[in-house]
Amino acid sequence: MLILTIHNGHDSSFTLLKDGDILGHWEIERICRVKHGTGAQTADGKTIHDIKFPIIQEKLRSFGLDIADVDIIGLNGVTNWDCYHQNSFIWKNLKNKFGDPEGQGKCILEDTNPPFYTWTAPLEVEPCWGNYKGKKEIRFFVLRHSMAHSAASYYTSPFKESAVFSWEGAGDFWETAVECYGLGNCLEFLGSYNWKPHYNIFGSLFNDAGHLLADIGTGLDCPGKVMGLSAYGTPRRQWVDETLRLCGYCGKTFQLCEGGRKRWTSMELEYKGAKFSLRENIIQDVPYPDEPIRSMLKDSSFKVSQDFAASIQQALEEYFLDRLKVLYDKIGSENLCISGGVGLNVLANTRALRESPFKNVHVVSCCNDGGLSLGTALYIWHAYLGNVKICKSFNPYLGDTLYDKPGTDTFGAVVEGFPVNFKQMEWGALCKFIAKELLDKKIVGWIQDRWEIGPRALGNRSIFASPLSADMKNIINRVKRREWYRPFAPIVMEEYAGEYFDIDRPAPYMVVVADSKTDKIPAAVHIDGTARLQTVNRAQNRKAWTLLNEFNKLSGVPVLLNTSYNVGGMPIVNYLSDALKLLCDSSMSYVVVDNYVFRKR
Repeated sequence: MLILTIHNGHDSSFTLLKDGDILGHWEIERICRVKHGTGAQTADGKTIHDIKFPIIQEKLRSFGLDIADVDIIGLNGVTNWDCYHQNSFIWKNLKNKFGDPEGQGKCILEDTNPPFYTWTAPLEVEPCWGNYKGKKEIRFFVLRHSMAHSAASYYTSPFKESAVFSWEGAGDFWETAVECYGLGNCLEFLGSYNWKPHYNIFGSLFNDAGHLLADIGTGLDCPGKVMGLSAYGTPRRQWVDETLRLCGYCGKTFQLCEGGRKRWTSMELEYKGAKFSLRENIIQDVPYPDEPIRSMLKDSSFKVSQDFAASIQQALEEYFLDRLKVLYDKIGSENLCISGGVGLNVLANTRALRESPFKNVHVVSCCNDGGLSLGTALYIWHAYLGNVKICKSFNPYLGDTLYDKPGTDTFGAVVEGFPVNFKQMEWGALCKFIAKELLDKKIVGWIQDRWEIGPRALGNRSIFASPLSADMKNIINRVKRREWYRPFAPIVMEEYAGEYFDIDRPAPYMVVVADSKTDKIPAAVHIDGTARLQTVNRAQNRKAWTLLNEFNKLSGVPVLLNTSYNVGGMPIVNYLSDALKLLCDSSMSYVVVDNYVFRKR
C-alpha cells in the first residue's frame, strides 16, 4: 500500500508512506528556498507547481516507485484548494470530481463525522509524469485540517492512548483549537473552539502582537519572536486579564462569549497610570494602541515592549492550562499530545508538562502546518485503513540528504564557485578535531544525512558552538543576522541531561524548556535561566552524540550550543551552495558535510 499525501498551504509539504513505513517527508521551503513556501507561488511570483510535482515524481523514482504505484492520494483541509495551480494534476482531479473545487468542494467536510471525505476515480496526471495514461482507479482522501494536526502528534507518540489538543491561528471553518482522543489506531474528534463567534484565538493574537511590536515584524516567524522577547519582561496582571477577556474568558473558565472578534472594539490597558486602548485597524482587523505607547512598542529595548510580550505569553499559558484541565476532566488519560502551530510555544508546553493533570506530554517536531501531510498519511494508514499503531520513539530525520554534497555529479562545479578548501577525514579523527576547534571558540556548520523535519535543527542541519562563553550569543547572532533577544538552544548527551537541566525525561525534539542547573553554559541559557534543550542519545543520532562525547572529553561539559543552519528569513540549508555561502560570508570557521571538512581559504 503506497500513500502519497500533499499539503499545499503555507509551509507546504508532501509525504510518502509505504506499508506503514514513512519513506520521506519533504517540506517545500527547503527545496524552493522560500521560507514557509506554499504550493501557490514563490517570492518572485512563479508557481511552485513547476517545481513541486516533478519533485514528487523524482522522490518516487528514488525509491524505485512511480505514480502508477500510488494507491491513495491524500489532501488535508478544504480552505487551501486555491493554492493548487489550475493546471496541476491535483487541481485536474478535484475538478473532475467537484466541477468547482473552490466552491462546491469546500462544503464536503463541514459538519461531517467522520472528518474526512473520500472517493475513487481514474487518476489524471500531467505530461511531465511520463507515459502514465490515467487509466488506474485511485482513491482520493481529504482530511479535515485540524485532524491532520492531531494525527501528526498522536500517531508519532509512544502512547497507546492519549488526549490530543491542537491549536493554531485557524484551520477549516475557523477552527482555532480542537480536542481529540486517541485509542490504539483510532482518533476521535471531540470538539473544537472557533474564531467565530468570539476571538479565542491565541495563534493569531501573537501575530497581532507582532503588528504592535513593529521591530519584531509580522508573519509566521512572529510568534516565536514574541515568545523570546517575553522572557525579558514582567507580565502585568491587568494586561493579562484584558488579553484573556479579548479571547473569551468569561469568569471561571473560557466559554463561547457573545460578540464576534470585530465587536471587541477596545482593549484598555494601563501604563504608568494612564490608560490607552487597542483600537481595531480597519484594514488589518488588528488592534493598534494610541500614541505614545505605539511608538514605544516599536522598540523591543523598551520595558513596555517586553512587558507587553510577557503579558501576551502569560495569558496564552493561563488559557492553555484552563483548557487542559477541561480536557483531562473529559477523558482522564495521563497522556497528552500537542499539535498545531502554537505547539511550537515551548513555554506553554513546559507548563503543560509541569502543571497540568497530564503526566506525559508529546509534541511532534513538525507540529506546525509543515507536518500536515505527515498527519494525513498516518491518519489514512491507522484510522482509515485500521492498521495497528506501533508505540515507539519517532524518528524525525525524514527529509533529503544535502543537495550537491560530495559524491554527487554536481559537487565539483558547486565547490569551484567558492573560495574554500576541503578534505575528507576518518570519522573518529574528524570528531576529535572539530571538538577541539569548538573548544577554541570556533563556529562550525554541521550537515549530516537526512534533514530533520520541522522548523528546529535537531543535529543534522545545525550550527554548533561552545556554550562555555557568554559572548558566543552575540557572535552567533551576527552570523545568523537575527535579533538580540532570541534564545539559543543547547544540545546535550541524554545521559547527562539531568545533571545540567531540571528535567527527568528525554527531550529529543526541542519542544520544551528546562531550568539550567549550572553556570557553565551561559551561551545556551536564556535570560530567564531556561534552555530550550534537545537531548540526544547514541541510537537517536549517533554522529551528533559522538561529537558531544568528544567535546565532553576535552571540556568536561557534554553540551553544545545548537542553532539551525540558516540566516534570518531563510529556510534551513539543503543546498551545498547555501551552506558554503554562509561559511564565506560570516565568521564561521568550518562546515562539516558527512566526513568532509570545508574551510575558507
